[in-house]
Amino acid sequence: MPLYLKPRYIDPVGDLVQDGVYFGPPMLFREVTARVFPLKANMARLTQFCDEYLNMDIPDSIVHFTPALPYVYFAVLNYGGMSMTSHQAQSLGWVAQHEVLFAVPLQRWQRQNGKLVFQDWASVSPFIFVDAPMSLTTGREVYGWPKALARIDADTPLWTTHPRAPTRLLRMSTQIPGAARAAGDDGMQVLVEVDRAPAASYAEFPADVNCPWSVTAIVPNMLRSSLSLLGDATDILAGLRIRGFPPGRNLLALFDMSAKATSLANNMLSGLLLPSLGGSGEAAAGPRGSANAVGVKTYMDVPKLFTQNITLKQFRDPEKPHLSCYTALVDSAMGVDRLNGSGLLGDWDLLRADPSGGYSIRIHRYIAQPIVESLGIEVGVTDLNVPDGTVTTLKPSFPFWMNVDLFYGAGEVICSRTNQMGQLTEQRTVNKWIDDRAWKASGRRHLPGSVEWEPMQAEAAAAARFGRAGFAQQAPNVFSTALGGATQPVAGPFHFPEITLQVYPLLADRERLDHLIETYWNRPFAGAPQSMGEKLKLETCGSYVYMVVASNRSERGTNWAGSNSLDWWPRYEVAFCVPVKWYRNEELISLGIVEPFVYADGTRAVITDREVNGRNTVMATIESPKDAWMSPKGPAADRRFLHVKTAIYPDVTTNPEERPRTLLEIDEHDVLEPGDDEGWRGLGNSWGRKLVNDLRRKARLASSQHKHVKNVKALALELLAHRVPVNRITMKQYRDADDMNRACYQAAVHTERSITRIYDMREIEQRVHVRVHRIPGHPIVELLGLKDKSVDSRNGDVIFNLQPIRPFWMHVSIKEELGTIIGRALCAVEPDSAFLRDGGRPSATVWDMTHPWFRPTGWPPSESHRVRERLARGPFFYPSGRTCVGPALVDDLADGNGQNLRDQADRWLRKSLTNDLALMTLAVEHLDQHHQNAVDAEVRKFDEHLHALFKDLRAASREQAAFTVSPFRAFCDALPVDLMVALARAIEKAFKESRSAPLQLPDFPLRAAREDMPEDAFARPDVGDLDWQDNDPITKLKCLVAWVMEPPPEQDLTWPEFVSEATKESVQEIQQALHEINRFDVNRRKLLEMTLPSSVTEPLNALLLAGRGKKISFLALRRRHDIEQIDAGRLHTPVGIDPTVRLTAIARRLDVIVDDWINPGRWYRLSRADAAASMKQLDDIQVVVESILSDEWENYGPYLRTRLQHDSKDPRVMHFGPRYREKPDHCFPTESVGPLGAPGHPWGRQHGLARWPGMEHDECDAPVFVTRGKPGP
Repeated sequence: MPLYLKPRYIDPVGDLVQDGVYFGPPMLFREVTARVFPLKANMARLTQFCDEYLNMDIPDSIVHFTPALPYVYFAVLNYGGMSMTSHQAQSLGWVAQHEVLFAVPLQRWQRQNGKLVFQDWASVSPFIFVDAPMSLTTGREVYGWPKALARIDADTPLWTTHPRAPTRLLRMSTQIPGAARAAGDDGMQVLVEVDRAPAASYAEFPADVNCPWSVTAIVPNMLRSSLSLLGDATDILAGLRIRGFPPGRNLLALFDMSAKATSLANNMLSGLLLPSLGGSGEAAAGPRGSANAVGVKTYMDVPKLFTQNITLKQFRDPEKPHLSCYTALVDSAMGVDRLNGSGLLGDWDLLRADPSGGYSIRIHRYIAQPIVESLGIEVGVTDLNVPDGTVTTLKPSFPFWMNVDLFYGAGEVICSRTNQMGQLTEQRTVNKWIDDRAWKASGRRHLPGSVEWEPMQAEAAAAARFGRAGFAQQAPNVFSTALGGATQPVAGPFHFPEITLQVYPLLADRERLDHLIETYWNRPFAGAPQSMGEKLKLETCGSYVYMVVASNRSERGTNWAGSNSLDWWPRYEVAFCVPVKWYRNEELISLGIVEPFVYADGTRAVITDREVNGRNTVMATIESPKDAWMSPKGPAADRRFLHVKTAIYPDVTTNPEERPRTLLEIDEHDVLEPGDDEGWRGLGNSWGRKLVNDLRRKARLASSQHKHVKNVKALALELLAHRVPVNRITMKQYRDADDMNRACYQAAVHTERSITRIYDMREIEQRVHVRVHRIPGHPIVELLGLKDKSVDSRNGDVIFNLQPIRPFWMHVSIKEELGTIIGRALCAVEPDSAFLRDGGRPSATVWDMTHPWFRPTGWPPSESHRVRERLARGPFFYPSGRTCVGPALVDDLADGNGQNLRDQADRWLRKSLTNDLALMTLAVEHLDQHHQNAVDAEVRKFDEHLHALFKDLRAASREQAAFTVSPFRAFCDALPVDLMVALARAIEKAFKESRSAPLQLPDFPLRAAREDMPEDAFARPDVGDLDWQDNDPITKLKCLVAWVMEPPPEQDLTWPEFVSEATKESVQEIQQALHEINRFDVNRRKLLEMTLPSSVTEPLNALLLAGRGKKISFLALRRRHDIEQIDAGRLHTPVGIDPTVRLTAIARRLDVIVDDWINPGRWYRLSRADAAASMKQLDDIQVVVESILSDEWENYGPYLRTRLQHDSKDPRVMHFGPRYREKPDHCFPTESVGPLGAPGHPWGRQHGLARWPGMEHDECDAPVFVTRGKPGP
């Protein structure tokens, strides 16, 4: 029978055992100095806090917590050295940190046989602040410690303000949401300060009658303190409900508490003071994790005195951020290994009956950090006259200090639940608390969550006894915000109005990338036979890794999420992205990116990334160094662009203490000096060959797969112009507190990011190198298989020098949607030997695929699996129908027309949809009545609103052309583009569902080219006495031509003699168009008339009305306009229509519309099936990226190569002439190989390369190498 365990934690970097060294718990903390300040608190508020933060709706048959004392312990700790307990790990080094926390002592209870039974004492630290980034994420994600990053400043002198001012011993600052604008660059605000009262002074003049050391002050203080302590002791012993103490304490519970206290005292004597005495009782089992690893301490080595720390481990659900995807109570034991020293703080002040020892705790009050309010700490003095808000001064009771060596074992999950608890069937149990101890006690022979629980009536009764009737029903797994918002991740959607993305394509080994995707994604998702839903599969999409540097300094508005400002969002972010093809089973459904390495310089942003969407983001210091222009080398110095540092686990060979180390640099310094001829020859044979082979591969792909490249290039417009999102796929997983090689929660998350606006996009043509340092825990080059240009060794670091291929930057606006869970790992099926002998499969993970794109067929949607509107459209490549782009659109953007992509793409799409709707509407009209009704019914079934539009569309197609515009075209022009897309999809689906074949024109497409009219065929048409007002647009065009060509009655002239050359050309274009229209069949002519735009019909009717309608010749109308134009210059009178301009507009627009119906490929939209086929065939998207950069899409630079041939004033055109043309699609800079790329050097010819732009001297500002044989300038 197999075992059902938690899924294995998937770490591409490596597991916890590396080279035989174990890096997991237990951990040893040496020389920990703690300064503890007990603060009196309200017992009723503490009880309420325990119910809201710990008890929630957990059945008390599992666990129940109450406060043990009406005190909160404020502690300041200095960890002298933290390391693993294994001897091998200790030899590697240690880390140190400072910590500030607020702890609440607890009593742990459990209902047994209908009665609450005391189990143990424990503590909870709901507010904890550290100054070490490494312990921040580990503490939060493994144990659930609600840590926040802080800056701790000690010994801040106040003596300069007044000689009798208190001594400022500590100031702790942290990030406070909403207050970052008033802070420094790091957004830190002061939260806690610790002051010490000044020493006694007897020489003060005049004498201070309130001197605390006088007899008149000591005696009243002694009486006051004694009575206060007596009252507290009475409260604790009595435990009256009216004083806020929770119910449940009785004589049996007091006996259990006494026995537990005796056991702890015995363990303290045996383990700390009298080692010869043997331990006994339950402590003999040792702490969890004391002997679960290689080389760690055994039972005889571990301490016997433990305290139980309770933490709430929770993570926001990416789909519904107000809910928690995983919630658990974790119990972790901390033992005292050695007591080095202890004592009271402020001994002399205690002698004057001051229980505070002369210490004061000043807490700055913020809504986001409700420390005083949540814990009910009794307030002493409140100062409202503080610049940054309200400050509360608290007085501790008998503060003390201790110096100990601590031993921290592995945690134990008490109970847990997920937002959606899956089973191996389609029926689900939602939001059920799992008693993890009962599951482990069962031998893990069943899935977690399938244990028989007590009836709900018992839970309701237990909840009612403790005043928690509201929790009797199974409520949603709501994310607890009892600690305020400062330590919690922020929920999306996120809006970034202005962000600059620098993209550096790095050449990589395809096999290494394939291995990464296969190991990290495909193998885990192969799944066990019990998995529900279809399989997720990813496939690499090229031989490049894209390093994206995001600069987030906005001048067009503040970043925001929902209603919250994100002015604290990190300034910089560095991510290594691997593009992938996303498959459902074996069917390509979309594209996406995975990000094995991400670095950000904002603590709260790192927490948000990791705990909401599961992005593997690491805290780092990212800086943009100052420009080298003012350096000693002057403007000629090489510039440094970016410097990234991150903290790593120490290495005893370099520095045994944790410290940040350089991870990544970007600069323009070359890898070798220009005069190093031997070095450059070697580099040409190594790095140069890599460049040449990659260039040939891309050129071969572009040539052999030209059609697919063009189709995928068109698909890029979906991202850049139509806001189709980029899919980011992440593995959201967190290590289990019991076993860090397992994951307590594991799910694949899909997040959509869309470009809402492009301000600029340009290629980076200056020399750039990326230098990646090899440091432990960050194997970027090795894991991704990045191909280095060279390798250096400097100051003990190994540095990989990488050169990006055609890097570029984008200045854009971005929106990030809420994430969607693709699938969640329920458990791992670990077989035993008998199970394998019976034919069972090896270890596999049971997955529950809940994404709308992966839902099993026939599974009815529920509230917990509802499909959001933005995902209901399905994956990009899956639905039948067409995309919003086509290959012809790419042709339209050529020749320097790559700017304003959105406007051009929208215009093209509207034209395509109008023609498509006309074709489908005409197809419906050609069906018999039975099939028309069937199509109508299918559209109605699809959507009622679209059905109403469909009826109006058909009615417009039957109407005669109005005086100014085609009714059908006017109806389409009034519809938004999104509605036109939906309507076209609905009609196409209706045809498919009703099995009615759409109209296929007999000769569709008619032909590929026009048939030019002979020169003598341009004669004046004979229209006779036709009434142009009552005829179709085609007849009106003939009337227009006849009117323009009508000679003036008073002169014997032919029409070419009395009209301008522009008029003649326009008339000939119109006649050519009419000639083509006459060759159309009935259906195609009908389609042209339906789609004739107002840019043709409006000037057409205006000219006919102004001329033929008023019986004025074209020549007379032309002269009248010339006279009005002269008068307007002198008298500022209005000018009427210019007949020549109107005629030219008609001719040009008519020529376009006729071309559209001669060659429908001009507006053909790529089908999703064809798009998927092209994407499957194309092996590397870098081919498309480079082609887009050469076409200079959305490039708003001052000099564009694609426009040089049209700009005679450009100085480079005047200097270089026609030889300076567009950059080739696939090339690499000549300076990549240093002096080997100089003009006249044979290296390029030896490797079959040609130099572009083909000059023998360096006159071009960006010379590159291309493959020989490519057409050049």
